[in-house]
Amino acid sequence: STPLYSSAASDVYKRQEKEPSDSYKISATTDSFISGSMARIFRVDNRKKNVLDSAIVDNGAFVFEGSVTYPDKFYLTIENVFGALPLIVANETFEIEIKTDSIEGSKIKGSKENKMVKTYLGDLKYLQDAYNELSDEYKVFKQKADEDGMKAIRISFDSLVLEAVKFDVKFIEDNPNTTLSALTLERITMAKHCLLYTSDAADE
Repeated sequence: STPLYSSAASDVYKRQEKEPSDSYKISATTDSFISGSMARIFRVDNRKKNVLDSAIVDNGAFVFEGSVTYPDKFYLTIENVFGALPLIVANETFEIEIKTDSIEGSKIKGSKENKMVKTYLGDLKYLQDAYNELSDEYKVFKQKADEDGMKAIRISFDSLVLEAVKFDVKFIEDNPNTTLSALTLERITMAKHCLLYTSDAADE
């Protein structure tokens, strides 16, 4: 059966569109020197990649075309390009200008939801940086078998999770009729990872 949040995200998207489409088309441009590389859109389920679509970069351009049952969060990666671009894929048409030196900074045109994703991630950056810093500190304490140090980091992690949940609740309250809010609500309700887009999107 379709998860409740999936239905909610789909309903939100339909309300946003006067004439909802039944397919997506994502046109991308990038540097021509990576022509021949494979571009993929995938989601991460239980730390495993499930590919939605793929395309070969041809003369600095590629296109994804297909359909999704409901809007959801995905990642876009390209062979020989470091990193992953978070996306919400819905049945709509939009364009991406890929920055090969920093794919996370790529420009997306024609998608309000993906513009919101970029704003969300920008506002969330201070929490993501804190999470990464705590992870690095925990690894050091673990290598030293410092139980007190690891305990202190775990307490800090718990505080960070609570702060992230408060951040998400405020985001949902401020943006109630958006697909991203529906997906965020599902994530915190199901007690998943506190941050929406994480390193689960492993490098190619």
